[in-house]
Amino acid sequence: ANAVAKRREQTAVKTPYILYRRDLVATISQAISERLTALGRRWMPELSGLLPSDILSAVHEATNGASCRTTGDAMVLAAKGFSSVLISRPVVDPEALSELPNLAQSCELTCVVDHFRHAELLSNALRRRQANARILINVEAGDQLTGVRPGPDATRLASAASQLPGLQVVGVFIDDTTSEPQDSSRAALSMIPSFRDLQTVAAHCRRMIRSTGVECRELITGRQQIDAI
Repeated sequence: ANAVAKRREQTAVKTPYILYRRDLVATISQAISERLTALGRRWMPELSGLLPSDILSAVHEATNGASCRTTGDAMVLAAKGFSSVLISRPVVDPEALSELPNLAQSCELTCVVDHFRHAELLSNALRRRQANARILINVEAGDQLTGVRPGPDATRLASAASQLPGLQVVGVFIDDTTSEPQDSSRAALSMIPSFRDLQTVAAHCRRMIRSTGVECRELITGRQQIDAI
């Protein structure tokens, strides 16, 4: 009997859980938001709709903007009171596209595109309900995994997308949160573009796009890796 009980104990599946202090989340969120505001920037943390409601509320007390990766997460954030929501991955799934008009009417919706087809899909979904969305041109961060190449390709995409109904090209988006180096050595880390490098590339793309007459004022950057020292 003891052997059977021991085997059951060894094979038992433990339910995952999260421990957090709401007051600490609120304090840290407020500190981050105030620090970035002092630098002339805006904090839009990437959040998931699966996070506990208390955590989302605590973050919302510090900022009214948030980013996420799916329309499902965006709908949760909008329902939680975030007035500005950025979906940081191209929306191409038919079901997700069908949810965009309602989402656009409940918050200031911003989407990223790195291909003209993505922009077309967004426009077609939105204009059926006469809804509108802000568009960011997703520029490649050097990993060749996502984003349009900086330079003429990004400029042509911005010009073409700005002509589609329901879309307003407002800025450039660049991040490296889609990739992680397999090698953590100092040499490998030194190959990761610094945050300043990302900003430089994004600012150059923004200047090129604006030179064509497209309103492109915002520069949104995301960062996962810590810059090598």
